[in-house]
Parts: sequence; C-alpha cells; structure tokens
Amino acid sequence: MKKIAIDARFLTRKQRGMPAYVSKLCSMIPKQMPDVKFYLLINKTYEHNDNEENYNPRLEALSSIGNVVIQNIESDGEQLWELYKLPRFLRKARIDVLHMPTNRVCMLTSKKQITTVHDCMELKYIKKNHGIPKTGSLKKKFYHWRKQVYIKLNYRYGVARKANRIITVSHHSRESISDLLKVKASHITVCRHGMPDGYDANTRKPLALRNGVLMLGGESFQKNCEASVAAYAQLDESTRQTHKLTICGFTQQQDSLILRTIKRYGIEDDVELLGWVSTEKLASYFSSCRAFLFVSREEGFGFPLLQALHLGTPTVISDADVLTEVAGDTYPCAPVDCVNSMSELLRAYLNDDGLWKKISAQSIDASQRFSWNESIKTHIEVYRSLL
Repeated sequence: MKKIAIDARFLTRKQRGMPAYVSKLCSMIPKQMPDVKFYLLINKTYEHNDNEENYNPRLEALSSIGNVVIQNIESDGEQLWELYKLPRFLRKARIDVLHMPTNRVCMLTSKKQITTVHDCMELKYIKKNHGIPKTGSLKKKFYHWRKQVYIKLNYRYGVARKANRIITVSHHSRESISDLLKVKASHITVCRHGMPDGYDANTRKPLALRNGVLMLGGESFQKNCEASVAAYAQLDESTRQTHKLTICGFTQQQDSLILRTIKRYGIEDDVELLGWVSTEKLASYFSSCRAFLFVSREEGFGFPLLQALHLGTPTVISDADVLTEVAGDTYPCAPVDCVNSMSELLRAYLNDDGLWKKISAQSIDASQRFSWNESIKTHIEVYRSLL
C-alpha cells in the first residue's frame, strides 16, 4: 500500500483560513483514496495551537477513518520540525509522497513532494512584515534576520526547486508564483477553495434585518486596513451612527495601525473592536451586516470574500486581481489606493436599497461556482500523478 504524508499541523490551530483548508484535505481526501495509507502529521507542543479540547474532536474524527494515522511529531520550533524532525520521520516511515499544504516545503528530503502555495506575499512583503527592527536586543534582531533567511530559502529553493508539483488557490496566485519564482505555469495546478464550514445559507438575513458594517482585523501590509477604516470614516455622522463599524479579529497590539487610524479620524464611538470570535459568531456578523469592507492590496484567495458572497452580503472590494477573480462581475471595485472610491461604494450599499438587493442576489449566485468536491478531485489527480 502506498503511503502519503500530509503536514497537518494546522489541524490543531483555530480553524479559519489555511487551517480550514487543511482540515478539508484531511477529512475528504483519504475517504476518496482508500487504496492509500495517510499519515497526518501534527505537533501538539506548538505554542500557538488552539486549546486541546477544541482540536481533539477533529483528531478523533479523522483517526476513525480506516486508512488514516495521526502522527504526533513534537518540536518546540517550526524550523526544527521542518528541517530535522519531518525528514527523519519520512525516511523511517518510508513515505512515498509528502504534501505540505501551508506555503512550506521540506527542504531536506529526497521524497516526492507537493506544496500548496496560497500566495507569495510572505516573500514579496518580507521587509514590511518581517523587517529587522532598528532598536531592540541583538537576540530580537537575530530572530528576524533568521526568519527572513528561512523564508527566502523556503520559496527560492524549496518551492522553486524542490517541489515536484505546486498547488495554488487562484489563477492570480499561479501567475504571481510563476513570475516571482520563475516556475513554469504548467508546473502549478489551480485548486480553488469551497465554502468553509459553518456558513449555512439558511442564516442569510433579509435587508430589513441588516445593520452595520463589518471588517476583519488583519494588520499586515497587504490587508490595507487603514484604507478600510478611512473609507468608513468618510461617511457622514448620521450614517455612521446608524451603521456602526464592527472589526472582528482585532489583535489589540499597543502599536496597532487600526487603532491609530481610528483615533486619527476621531471615530472611536462609531467602532466596536472585537478579538477572536468563533466561526458561528463570525458567520452571524456576515449574515447580519449591511456591508463588508475587504479592500486588500493582495490575497492568495480571500476566504472572507467567498463567505460574504455566500451569505449575500454586498462587499466593498479593491481592484486587487484575485478579488476581482473571485467576485467576477458581482461587485464594482475601487482602486486599491483610492479611499474616496471605497467610501462612495460603501455609502451606496448602505443607502440604496434597490442596489443592495441586486448585489446581494448576484453574490449568492456567484458563490455557487466554488465547490470543495471539485477542489478535492483536482488535488487527488495531483497526488496520483506522483504515486
């Protein structure tokens, strides 16, 4: 029996974005490849894992699949896990194919491997998101320098030269990977995501029960969070009082760009800042808000946009290529650096009932183009090509 190992470390993390993708792979693919034995590789000691009582039910459900083995490979550091612990296990277990589904490659193995590269933003914006601080301890500066070196090696050597096949999640990402890493586009397979669990169509609320504006709290450069806040701030006071801005996933950092932007525009009383919220709670915000702000400079795919489409929530998007790819003709878009245009679209969604109903209906129709079944089918074709 052939053996496939999946880097499933994200099974033990909070389930949103890439962790949700990993969970779908691990729950669906083994059932459709019963002739293959799957090893799902986790690390229970990682400091950023979710609480054990939250992820144990996932692991128990997966371990009940007849051709699945949950393999815990413990390590305090991610780099040690990837560079030493992982290749050692692959060799001892005689794994035939490895899938690294979260922008990583096992650089020190000769085993055939597939990597899912959701985007190259980690490399593209490395100095903005992982810059070496000018002040602080030498230890802190060395940490950031080492992080930069590892990221560059992972993409420039690992993805570009070690991976036998590359999976990505949008046509925009395929072009970006090909251009940045000089990889032939024919070497990259696009498998677009389906709808994350927990976003039930039955929870969609009609216009009469909708109120407020929703935004997510990511603060990395590509998220363009300051433009979202500024677009909301340009609304007149009465509109802001009627439609408060709710920001979910606020990190509460002392130097928060979101918080600084809110204070700069003096709209503290119009904004509700929330930390991490459950999937159930986030879905309720998506289905009850009047509009969603999602004006990223770049995304790999953009799960939140698909969630908004599915729940019929009109969304202010930028003209970032991947957002227009996922939304299709559903939404008008604003230039990524034009706050005035973003605010005009937001104002229209909040004040024009006829436009809102039209866009909401188009959103629901557009969401039907995305299917986990189709995505998993293509993943399996890539797996089979290396067995």
